[in-house]
Parts: sequence; structure tokens; C-alpha cells
Amino acid sequence: MSIHLKKLCAETKDIYQLTLLTAKKTLEKEIIWVQYTEDIATSDFLRGNELIITTGLCYKEKDWLKNFIEELISRKAGGLIVNTGKYIQPDDIDEEIITLCNEHKLPLIIMPWRIHLADIMQDYLNRLFLATQKENDITEHIKAVLFEPKLVKNYAEYFRRHDLDKKSFYMVVTAIKNETITDKLQEIFILRLKNIMNIIGERYLIFWQKDKLVILLFSNNIETIEKLLADIRQSFTFKQPDKKIIYGISSRHDEFIELVSAFKEAAAAQIVAEAQQKNELFFDKIGIYRLLFTTNNKILLQKMHDSLLQPLVEFDNKHNSQLYNTLRTYLFNNNSLKLTAQIEFTHRNTINYRIIKIRNILACDFDDAAMRFELMLAFYIAEYLKITEAIND
Repeated sequence: MSIHLKKLCAETKDIYQLTLLTAKKTLEKEIIWVQYTEDIATSDFLRGNELIITTGLCYKEKDWLKNFIEELISRKAGGLIVNTGKYIQPDDIDEEIITLCNEHKLPLIIMPWRIHLADIMQDYLNRLFLATQKENDITEHIKAVLFEPKLVKNYAEYFRRHDLDKKSFYMVVTAIKNETITDKLQEIFILRLKNIMNIIGERYLIFWQKDKLVILLFSNNIETIEKLLADIRQSFTFKQPDKKIIYGISSRHDEFIELVSAFKEAAAAQIVAEAQQKNELFFDKIGIYRLLFTTNNKILLQKMHDSLLQPLVEFDNKHNSQLYNTLRTYLFNNNSLKLTAQIEFTHRNTINYRIIKIRNILACDFDDAAMRFELMLAFYIAEYLKITEAIND
């Protein structure tokens, strides 16, 4: 549950006579709650990204406000509104305080004493609930479409009402490798991502689809996506080397009715990226897999694979051998016995024996370019079928 502080202030600036003292860019924050507090000692309950409102009731000396703000910074508060005019005057907030807030990207806002705290707090909490309700409702409709693609036409009017139908968009599917995804971790990731997305300035939606984090970015500019990924990489780091984030990015789509296609593209790119040990991969750059995704005839593809490689599969199953994998390594390394032996951690003579055995089983010539292409295509088909199965799980 959160709301963009920049949007909140823009809509209520005149109502509550708000004055922003820090730079405008400090407003690019997500606010999860609005909290009134006067005592630094009570800040232990803050979770981060709360909008704090204070009157300065405990303001007795100049350093009080600085200490108060430093504590809010350490607690990762989302912003501070000071109700000035009684305990704290606008002139009490000097340049040192404003500089401190700017350096730590803490929005500092003042509001005149005549504004009632109860009014602004009730209004802001209502707006927070309504924004969250709207976001959740849109997200649930999108999830429903991803689960049951036929619904996309039924929801066309709903998406049109929310101004989603004619906007260009990219979809990003994100997997976090070797990390247990708890509810708490899901909240943290979404909140941190929203803070990044707000700076980019494009409309977006973020939600979890099972164990994958999905980003829907409404933009027709590939550079915007590239900047987003760069900012995420900089913001999200893991101490453990085996933990990392892997992204798959769809092609650009110009109709929201293409939502399901975009998700499948991004999910496929993410799985291929993981298989190829890459951190990110665009669907437009996944090579031959992109061609395979243009066909829905999986039965035909399976038959093509089996007609070429099924004898090896059956032989391996019967004799507990590795001929199938050996052939793949051999073909994808330019028929090099030396490279195949190195990759398979097997003596070259053993690899040579296996290749001779495979030639006899398949009755084909690996030096023939057309045959080599067909066999490599069969391996690509096998991996493609695994990818589509993983997407549909």
C-alpha cells in the first residue's frame, strides 16, 4: 500500500497551503503511511517511507529539529511536514536544515498553523487507501488476463476507462535467483522499485506473479527501459555471489490487448537469460527462440524434435549414457572434439567414441551443413518446449 508523494502534494498543495523547501526531485518517493509524531524517542516504530507530520511541540532549542530530522533519515522516513506558526517558525528552518534534507533526499514541507492536522491526516490516509484500492484492482484484472487470456477482450472496456488501452508498453519479468521470496521481501522489492520508477517519470504497474516480479512500463522508448534496468542494478545488490536478479524484457507493444503476448515474451527472455547465464535479455535478442515463439503448434515441433533425436533419448535412457548432451555440446562448438572434451570434462578419445556411436545410431553426417542445422534446430526446439512449459507453470 503506497502513494506517490509528488502526486499527493500536487493535488493538495493549494488545499493545505504546502510549501516545499527542498528540491522537487525529493518528492519522487512512495509513501506507505501518514504518521503524526513529536518525540524523537518514539521513532522506533517507523518502518520506512512514512510521511511524518509534526508541530515541533518539543522544540526548545535550535538543534532539536536537526536531531529530529537526522533520526527520521536514519529510519528512512518518506518525508516531513512541519506545521509552522506556533512552536516552530518558518525562519527557524535554516539553510543547514534544508541542505541536510536535500543531501539525504528527504522532502521537507511546511504548512501554516491554521491548517488542522486532523483534516490533512484524514484526507491523506483516504487518498492512500483509494490509490491502493485502484492499483490493486487494476493489478487483479491484469493477473486474471494472464491466467485466462480469453478475458482480455472482456476487460477491454475496463482497461479503456483506466486509460491503458492505447498506450505503448514494455513488460519486464524479473526472477531473483537463490532467494526465498517471503511476503515481507515482496513488499520491500515493490516499494524500492516504485521509488526508482517514480524518478523515471513514466506510468507503470508493478506486481508479483507467483515468484516472478512483473513490471509494466508505459513507454515507447527503449532507452527508458535500459535506464530503468541500469538504475535497478545499481539499487539492488546482494552480498552473496550466488544471489542475483535476472530480467527478461518483451518487445514493445502498442495495444493493451497484447498483454498476454508481452508477458510470454518477457518470461521467455528471462528463462533464456538464466539458461545462458546472462543478467538480462530482450525478447528481440533471443535469436532462433523468437522464431519458435511465432508458432503455436507444439505438437508439430515435438514431432520434429523426436524424428531427429528420439533415438538418442531412448538409447541414453536404456544405457544410462550421455550421448544426447554430448551431441549438443559437439554441434554447438563447431564439431570440435577438443572443446567438447573440455566442456564435458571427459577425455577426447571418449568423446570421439561417443560421436562415432551417435553417427551410427542416427545414421547421419555431422559434416553436412543442412543436417547439422536440422539437429541444432531440434535442440533449440527441446529448449523452447521446456521454456513454454515453465512459463505456463
